[in-house]
Formats: sequence, C-alpha cells, structure tokens
Amino acid sequence: MVFYNHDSYERFYKLYSHTVTLGSKAMEWTALVKLHSLRDTPEQRWAQWNAVRPMLAAMNILYYSLFGGSMSHSEWDMVVERNLLTSVEARQLQQYGGFKPFLPICWAIDEARLMVKEKALVDESLNRDLGQCVRDELVHAQFCEIAFEFRVQCGQIVNLLAQPVPFPYFHLLNTMLLIQLLLIGYALACTPNTNPYFGIIIMFLVSLVLVGLRGLAVQLSNPFGKDLVDFDIERFMSDALRNTVALLKVERKPCLKHEPAGMSNPLLDVALPHSGMLPQRSASLSRRGKERFLAEMRDRRGSPVEI
Repeated sequence: MVFYNHDSYERFYKLYSHTVTLGSKAMEWTALVKLHSLRDTPEQRWAQWNAVRPMLAAMNILYYSLFGGSMSHSEWDMVVERNLLTSVEARQLQQYGGFKPFLPICWAIDEARLMVKEKALVDESLNRDLGQCVRDELVHAQFCEIAFEFRVQCGQIVNLLAQPVPFPYFHLLNTMLLIQLLLIGYALACTPNTNPYFGIIIMFLVSLVLVGLRGLAVQLSNPFGKDLVDFDIERFMSDALRNTVALLKVERKPCLKHEPAGMSNPLLDVALPHSGMLPQRSASLSRRGKERFLAEMRDRRGSPVEI
C-alpha cells in the first residue's frame, strides 16, 4: 500500500509539472509573437491573435480530451466561443484522425512564419539580402523550438495517463488488503476477554484508513476529472487566455538612450577616490550643481574625480 501510494503521488506531481510547463510554453510563445510582430494596425493585431490562438486551442483540446477520450459538441462550441477556433477549423479538427492538439500547433507555426516574413517585408530598416533570410530562419527556429516543446508536454501528459498500473501488481495489492482486513477481523473476534464493541470500532478505523489510502492512490493516479484532488483545468485554461491577452495588449515605448522622468542612473553616480560611492543626495543634483561639486572636489583632493 505504501509503495502504491508513493507511485501514485509521484505520478500526480509529474502530471502537475507537465501541466504547468504547458502554460509556461504558451507564455513564451506569446512573448515571441509580441517581440517579432508589428502591431500598428488592426490587421497586424489580427496577425498576433491568429498566431497565438491555435496554441491556446491546442491546450483546450488536450485538456477536454483527457476526460473521456474525445470532446463533446458542447466542448467544441466552448472553444469556438472563446475565439480560439473558427467553425471551419473546429470541424476540420473533429475530422482529423491524428493527435488533435498537434494540428493547431502546426497552424501556429505556419502563422508565425508568415508573420515574421511580413515584418521583414514591411520594416524598411532590414536589408533584403541573404543575411536577412538567415535571420528570419533563426527567428522561425525559435518559434519551432517552443512549439515542439509544447507538443512534448502534451504527449507526456497523454502517455502518463495511458500508462496503466500493471495488472498483477494492482490485483495483488487488493488481495493483500483483503487478507489483511480478514486477519485483523478474525484476531479481534477471537481475542478472549475483549469487548466486542471495542473490536468493531478498531476494525472500522483500520478498514477506513487502509481502504481510504487505496482510494486516494487511485484518485491521484488520474488528476484530470472532477474529484476534489483533481486539477482545476478550467482555471488553467482561463489563466492562460487571460495572460496571453494581457501581454499582447500592453504597450511600452523603449527608452533607449533617453532619461526616464523622475529616475536617476546608478551607473552615473560620482565615485570619490578611496571613498566609494557618493551619498544618494548627490545623484539628485542638477547638472550645474554637479559641475560645481566636481570642481570643488578637484581643488580639495588635487586629483580628478571621475563619473
């Protein structure tokens, strides 16, 4: 019983690790899409969404397929209502005979390739030479790496769930549990000068603990369901969608060489010889005050002070 619970517990956390990694790969994919795409027009915004929604659709298809082996019509409708698939794409996936989450991943790779190509054609700062082609291929290789790692996590989850507990091991465990409970009950019943009500209480508690441990191990072996110990799959999918939309919506203009308002640069603080950094108040001095301060320090020390 102890070994079986340990195996189920280890399997539970392996599945949890793959599930969390799946969400992290979706975030990495979204970050690459945001980094290597244009977003000045509504059409370019659609290019971003069309590149990320197939990955989210693949996650939804994987999780919904784990419950009963195939998705119901209502579950397909939910994926379409979330704007992750069109009706045509959903019908195409329903008719697809292979590993269904992998097909949207391939769609996402194709969308990313076209998005990178479009940016190279629009951006006038990029050179139209062999080097640009190589750079485009390197960027596309980054997308492929994350997409295939995403597929690996999907496959690991499916394969772990498909890996059955060895038939002799499971039924030997049940037989040992039954024999143990019978022997404990027989020993309590045959012990002289023992209150029968006390024996019933002991037998009930022992059976509750052993059978409960077995039931818990069975639930941990497959955490994709509606039991109390199962993963909150709907929350995983909604968090991935919310994080993706939030990341694509936020805008920030790079600062480059500009000085942000109300900020001082610790790399430009004045350093005194043999005395380390200046106090914090010197960093807030005006430029004229800094020049006067440096002149006074040169006169006092007799050596230049470097910034």
